Amino acid sequence: MARLLRILIALSATAAALVPSWQTQLDRVFLDIDMKPRTRSRTLFKVIERREEILTDVRSAVESIREKGFKDGHGEAIDLLFPKGTIVRSDLEGLQALRKQVPEAIEDLRKTRPTTTASTPSPPKPEDLRKVAEKLRDGSLQSDIEEELKNALRSTPKGLETPKYKVDKTLGDDCEVRTYEAYAVAELNEERPDGDAFNILAAYLFGKNSEDKAMAMTMPVEMVDGVMSFVLPKADAAQPPAPTDDKVTIGARPARTVVALPFPGVATPEEIERQRSKLADVLKAEGLEAADESYTVLQYNSPFTIPWRRRNELVVALKDAAPKPLVRRKARGDRGPAPPAMPRAAWSGSPFPTRRATAAAPPAS
Repeated sequence: MARLLRILIALSATAAALVPSWQTQLDRVFLDIDMKPRTRSRTLFKVIERREEILTDVRSAVESIREKGFKDGHGEAIDLLFPKGTIVRSDLEGLQALRKQVPEAIEDLRKTRPTTTASTPSPPKPEDLRKVAEKLRDGSLQSDIEEELKNALRSTPKGLETPKYKVDKTLGDDCEVRTYEAYAVAELNEERPDGDAFNILAAYLFGKNSEDKAMAMTMPVEMVDGVMSFVLPKADAAQPPAPTDDKVTIGARPARTVVALPFPGVATPEEIERQRSKLADVLKAEGLEAADESYTVLQYNSPFTIPWRRRNELVVALKDAAPKPLVRRKARGDRGPAPPAMPRAAWSGSPFPTRRATAAAPPAS
């Protein structure tokens, strides 16, 4: 009987732990754009039923600030009312980060401007206009526009292919140790201003190639020591069309294990250095060592995403998880034999191809 009672108590405690906090429920009601209207209404009523619990937590937060002062007490109040994992907490952290990033980004724009000359766009073809008219009639274009507007409010966009990986473990509050599957990229052969780099790679992806083939957009955009690359869709990765621009090359990322540290906002060179310092502290605390000084910044969002919800990640390879050398793929339509694999001595230890760069570039999108 006593054993049965203990089991019932344990099950009750487990069930209680599975119930979302009122903070999480309220957060989803007001900020989760993917929550269905009926679920939103039902969740709001559940939150209202927990008003005594809410009032208790609010009083505790106010009391903490009153006793310790705003400087020492506001952190405890924020943790209580806006805990880690909620959208509003991420928004607060993103807005805080922007206080430093925005002035840095403005200053960087003054120094670096795109130099690629934009060509005059060709007029739309009749068949293209017919396709648009058909999409307007069947409602599919409206659905696409609605999804793009939602992506402007999402930290991680939906509907875009991304390289596959599994999370092996977490380090601290934010870092993840990930094992990626192999994938292919289109990359520049040198560091260029972000606007130039994005336009050149986008042109290749959307049809400026040996087959005039338009491929699907993917995420994230990679900045490898300041040099930009696009992930190629899996359907085109085995035999991608050859670039017609000699500034673009095709590369293969091997399967590898990395450490990823997320950060919000704008990836200015100064912000990247702050995140590199933070990641170094995490690795030191965990007794781990990076393979070398090379790093990659992953950027997931379009330019239309609200700045404080932009998802960025700093990625480095662990010393004991250095991958095999990078292999250059032979693209369809490419002339001559494919270049040989890089020799072992040329590999930097990074999971990505290393290039010497003085500083990382700001966001690609």
